Amino acid sequence: MYNVTIYHTKGCMKCKQTAVLLKSNPKLKVNEVLVERGTDLIEKLREQGYRSMPVVLIKDEKGTLVDSWNDFQVNKVAYWRNNR
Repeated sequence: MYNVTIYHTKGCMKCKQTAVLLKSNPKLKVNEVLVERGTDLIEKLREQGYRSMPVVLIKDEKGTLVDSWNDFQVNKVAYWRNNR
């Protein structure tokens, strides 16, 4: 089982689509986190190099980060949706 955290903003269609597609894989435990504009969390994500939403972090059972990306990346979503 992989733990997926999706950071998203309110009304973001790319964020919603990413979540819907990843939730369709029963081997992924998806947690959605709403990011409010003007908060420290946005600054933290920017400092880590993420520039658009959604920000997706995937960790294994041990909590080790195994993949991450931002924006709607069809190839990454398809890989995690279909192959795990």
